[in-house]
Amino acid sequence: MELPLAIERACAEAAAAALAGALTVEQAEALSSGAVAAAHPALAKLPEKQRANLVRLHWAERVSWCLFTSAWQDSLAALITTRFGATRVVEVCAGAGVLGRTMRQRGLDWVATDLRPAAGDSTVLRAGALDAVRDLAPELVFWSWWSKPKASAGCEAATAATPEDAQVVSHCRSRGIPVVFVGEPRGGLTGSTALWDGPWAAVPAASFVLPSATDFTAAFVDVPRWRGFSD
Repeated sequence: MELPLAIERACAEAAAAALAGALTVEQAEALSSGAVAAAHPALAKLPEKQRANLVRLHWAERVSWCLFTSAWQDSLAALITTRFGATRVVEVCAGAGVLGRTMRQRGLDWVATDLRPAAGDSTVLRAGALDAVRDLAPELVFWSWWSKPKASAGCEAATAATPEDAQVVSHCRSRGIPVVFVGEPRGGLTGSTALWDGPWAAVPAASFVLPSATDFTAAFVDVPRWRGFSD
């Protein structure tokens, strides 16, 4: 059995769960460690780190950069509605748009956008990030794994040298629109230097404890991390 097919079969159950918004913490742990592939003969003889990296590469190409568990999606929905009092979310750089349907099932008016949506994905609106937050009236903006964005082609000449992620945050900050993103911290793979150097601070979502135990009973559940990465 070829390795790509073996990896696809090893991840099939978890991938189906993730696309349905039902990925468990246990499945995420098996994916991030590479253990999900260990039971397959073609993969078991590979070093653990190589198995984990193959799983991560497959997951990023077929599902998402991130391991969006059901528990995390519940936390995010509660954070958005309870902490920020928002329901209208515009997701920029949506890629495969895996969160759109499942976050709408959690009661959010969630619109996923991307300059280049995945082929055949009619659920993702074709729009650049800055244009989307200007035009779609979000109450909150979300993105994940937007790696080193360049300046927006449609931005004003005065800010043409500013990467688009910093432009998006600046636009939202001036209008009081919260921004939530998932990626690596400063020095990692996501976020331009301008984003991290801007006149604002990134605060881990896990630091928020929602105010009412009747709405949410614990601190924010973080996104499970891929082993060896500082997601």
